Amino acid sequence: MSRVAFEYIAMELSPIISKRDTNFRKGISARQRLAVTLYRLADTASYRTIANLFAIGKSTVCEIVVQVCNAIVQFLLPRYVRLPQSAQEIRERIDESRDRAGFPQVVACVDGCHIPIKAPQNNPEDYWMRTICFETFVSDGLENVYDTINGVRVPPLILGDSAYPLQDWLMKPYVDRGNLSAEELQFNNLLSITRVVVENGYGRLKGRFPALAKRLDLNVNNCCTVIAARCVLHNFCEIMKEEFEEQWLLDIPINGAICPNEDVNQQQDRNAAAIREAIRIFLS
Repeated sequence: MSRVAFEYIAMELSPIISKRDTNFRKGISARQRLAVTLYRLADTASYRTIANLFAIGKSTVCEIVVQVCNAIVQFLLPRYVRLPQSAQEIRERIDESRDRAGFPQVVACVDGCHIPIKAPQNNPEDYWMRTICFETFVSDGLENVYDTINGVRVPPLILGDSAYPLQDWLMKPYVDRGNLSAEELQFNNLLSITRVVVENGYGRLKGRFPALAKRLDLNVNNCCTVIAARCVLHNFCEIMKEEFEEQWLLDIPINGAICPNEDVNQQQDRNAAAIREAIRIFLS
């Protein structure tokens, strides 16, 4: 992160993370608190190492990181991590995706990303899996972002891989048992080309914050906060055109071995299947 970007973030968070001086000690400045947090988020250094570097206590480092991450998530996340809220924003996303590979009506892509954490004491097996969160757009003003393709009404779509269920708002590839037609293979290929942005996004996130490859020794709630703070800072850096070296992507694990097996017998929504068929014909 450049000095300009650092100073901008420090200015944004200063009123929230600043601490007053007391009769017993001088408060740690907002700039130093932010620097400690960024060092911890980006590097794999231990709390003790960071404490020595900044001449503060180990417990103080832990406290600062959680507090600053909470501030980042509370005040900056709505600005830098957001879904399209209006029909115009959705249409802009659809046009951007269509320009990439010609796949119509795509507003977003979804995927899973493995981040190791310390197993919680309660139900630790629940966290050894791929967690999927679906968000849909519900508004009375979105009728004009629907499209009719080969006689089928198609809503804004989210693209997923074969692990996701086929829904009328979520498209996935055709199951490849070795007997797909040329048109179905082309559909799968164009879906993959369009959807690769989400994998690239995870790669750049982990490249910028390599500490994500190391186990997070925090409780589950703090893990979510710290990961969300990294996402906010990553998007901020992307918007600010901060330097990103391609070598950071080397040996970056994206999904690892977390992808569940595809359920080839999964029941499909008939309307969703009709939408996929209409798009397949459109792309052929």
